[in-house]
Amino acid sequence: MTHTHPAHKWILNILCAFLTIIAAHAAPYFGTEFKLKQPDESLVTVKVWGDEFYQRVESIDGYTLTRDTTGWISYAVLSADGNTLVSTGIRYTGAAINLPGISKKIDINRSAADKIRAANRVRLQPAAPGSANQRSSSLGTASPLNGNIQGLTILIDFSDEPAAIGRDSIDRFFNEVGYTDFGNNGSIHDYFWAVSENQLNYTNAVLGYYRASHPKTYYEDTITPHVTELIHEALSWADAQGFDFSTLSVDGSSIRAINLMYAGFPTMGWAKGLWPHAGGYYEFTADGVNSGAYQMTNIGEDLTIATTCHENGHMLMHWPDLYDHDYNSRGIGGYCLMAYQGAPTNPVPPNAYLRIDAGWENYTDLTGTSGTFTTQSNINQSYIINNPSNSNELFVIESRILAGRNASLPDDGLMIWHIDKAGNNSANEMTEASHFFVSLEQADGLFELENNINGGSYGDLYKAGYKTRFNDETLQDAHWWDGSVSGIRLHSVSAVGDTMTFKLGGPEQCTYGAPLASALPSIPYKQYTHAYVLGDGGPDLSAVSFLAIHWDLQSNGLWNFEFNLFNTSPYYIDLKTKSSNTLSSPSPSITLTNTGIPGLDGEYYVTTHNGNFVLVNTNGEFTIYFSNDPTPPACGYTQARIGNAPADISAETSLSPNPASEAVQITSGLDLESATVSIVNEQGQRISTPYTTSAHSIDVNISGLAKGFYLITITQESTIAVKKLVVH
Repeated sequence: MTHTHPAHKWILNILCAFLTIIAAHAAPYFGTEFKLKQPDESLVTVKVWGDEFYQRVESIDGYTLTRDTTGWISYAVLSADGNTLVSTGIRYTGAAINLPGISKKIDINRSAADKIRAANRVRLQPAAPGSANQRSSSLGTASPLNGNIQGLTILIDFSDEPAAIGRDSIDRFFNEVGYTDFGNNGSIHDYFWAVSENQLNYTNAVLGYYRASHPKTYYEDTITPHVTELIHEALSWADAQGFDFSTLSVDGSSIRAINLMYAGFPTMGWAKGLWPHAGGYYEFTADGVNSGAYQMTNIGEDLTIATTCHENGHMLMHWPDLYDHDYNSRGIGGYCLMAYQGAPTNPVPPNAYLRIDAGWENYTDLTGTSGTFTTQSNINQSYIINNPSNSNELFVIESRILAGRNASLPDDGLMIWHIDKAGNNSANEMTEASHFFVSLEQADGLFELENNINGGSYGDLYKAGYKTRFNDETLQDAHWWDGSVSGIRLHSVSAVGDTMTFKLGGPEQCTYGAPLASALPSIPYKQYTHAYVLGDGGPDLSAVSFLAIHWDLQSNGLWNFEFNLFNTSPYYIDLKTKSSNTLSSPSPSITLTNTGIPGLDGEYYVTTHNGNFVLVNTNGEFTIYFSNDPTPPACGYTQARIGNAPADISAETSLSPNPASEAVQITSGLDLESATVSIVNEQGQRISTPYTTSAHSIDVNISGLAKGFYLITITQESTIAVKKLVVH
């Protein structure tokens, strides 16, 4: 073992408390409870919003707090210029109270908060040259991080804060395969092994406990920070124990990952003292390597892996924070390890772009292509679409379901990420000049992440029965950040599942909200004379003169479901006898078999749209839209194919007498000799009555009909007439 400790650097380090930072990173808190210490050593519970650069601290009932000039945590009001918090002199005891005239959740002006953030970055040192928002400047050009990576963890306790959790327990927290203590889904090793799909075998040499030279209160001094002093003490102690630093993985000549974990909790607040943070310390050399990236965090009373995984994402991959350091947006919320992480004991994976950057992803470039594509959910498989005019910009597509390490996601379905490697996730203005590095294209178009509404919610991701289209006209739209159109036409997204599909280009299937979340509402008897087919494939309905349907949800009765056909045999198809349905259940559907119409048999989601009847093929290929409107329905880029084109001659056809009781005659200028007549009552029941046809008239015997209202439909070749009859 060989080592050097440059004395002049050590002295300078003590005097100046000087950190050399590779990149100032943080872990976010959003109303997280902490116990902070008052000058009399009592602890009070507060809620913390922010990170090591800037924090807003609140009482448990929402009043903003500050430390007064004597160190007491007190209730705060804003200064006249709004740039500082001023103590009211009312000390906070941890209990909820009513303070008339004092507003809750106040904060200083953004410009003043930005100055504090900048000062804290100076305290932690500016980023070293070459650190950036991403690990590589070009997609896939960084060397993959895989194989065996060895980090260092040093455990620290104090004379006034002895260790509460043993070294062996923390060793298992970092390294044990199948670790479940404290409810965790695996150890730190297990997490990175899983999200890299068995490519990164990250372990830590866990040393300690090192008993610090001074009490914890010394290092928590809010006036003169002693953090770097503690770092150097711990590394020097490890060296004195004979630890061989050359066994650690390096980034260049610097140790890639140093975890410093200390006993107890951070008790100062406002990002002071030993508040958890990440950075880089280079003032130590041993065994031919330098100290480098580190993260410091407290151990507390239990161990949860999320924050430690987040901080190691900074150290191992140089991944950036993907939450908003200004806290006026939520960045990408609960959808990524490098933002709000997910559950403390089961953090979500890094997003697909970061996995690509690390060399862990099986991705396919779809730029300029079209077709149907399949994604396997919750594995490292994705698609990219590049901006041909900007090498920094692309879309990344993956799918996730609420299972395993994705169990705490806010939503599941197809995820569309918008990447601009020149962006910054603290820039939430959504303009060409100021926008995120990684954005989630939220399907609901509400921009709740950017507008600081929530950290993600149902409706963010694409799925059948909800939002299935993403193009230059949708909201969210597929424009590049400079406002130019991308030409992307993504559509026909399938239902959420282990496997999902979507299409690029080509005709779109229009789902009109199918499958419904509830049962199909009742449809009183109705006839539809026009059938339109939208999408790929589908049946030839040119022989259909009309569709009749009558569905009653209350009685679970499909009383009518039938086709009348133009001058063909059979002229009538009772679809009730050729179908099964789940119309009274959520995701209502109907399955047609042996209809005799090519392309019609199959399973369909059923819905209505503006009073029209819609069958949506569950294979995602086509939709059949029944209406009485000669204008085809609008559906994005998809052109409706007219399945039938009947000419309505109702106005040219007469029915007399009306009302009647024995017989009626239908007359028309058209040849009616081969016409067919269909009569239904008010309940939608088909009534069989005798009739005779001649060149321009039809005589119908209605003597067997009960009193009431009837609908008479006459079809002749490609013409149709519908007349109402009153029997008295």
